[in-house]
Amino acid sequence: MLERLSRRAAPRRAAAPDALIRAGKIQIGPWYVLADSFLVSGESLIRNLEIGMALARRFGRHLDVGYLPDQLGISHRCRKILAGFGFTNRSFVARRRR
Repeated sequence: MLERLSRRAAPRRAAAPDALIRAGKIQIGPWYVLADSFLVSGESLIRNLEIGMALARRFGRHLDVGYLPDQLGISHRCRKILAGFGFTNRSFVARRRR
C-alpha cells in the first residue's frame, strides 16, 4: 500500500505518510505482508521479512517488534526466524483453541 501511494499520489500527498513515519507517528513493517505462518515455507517467511524491512527502511525505519497476530496459532519456525533478524522483542497473538 505504501509503495502504491508513493507512485500514484500527488507529491504533496505522498510526502505526508513519509513525514509521519519519520516522525514516529506511524510505524510500519517489519513484515511485507502478514502471512499465515502455517501455510507458507520458512524460506517464504524469511523473504517476506527481508522485503518488508527493506521497504520500511526506504520510508524511515521498521517497527522494532517482530509481531505475528494470528487467530489460529503461530508456527514454531517464527521464533527462530525473528531471532535470526535480531529481534529481541517479539509478540505472538493467538486465540486459544477450545
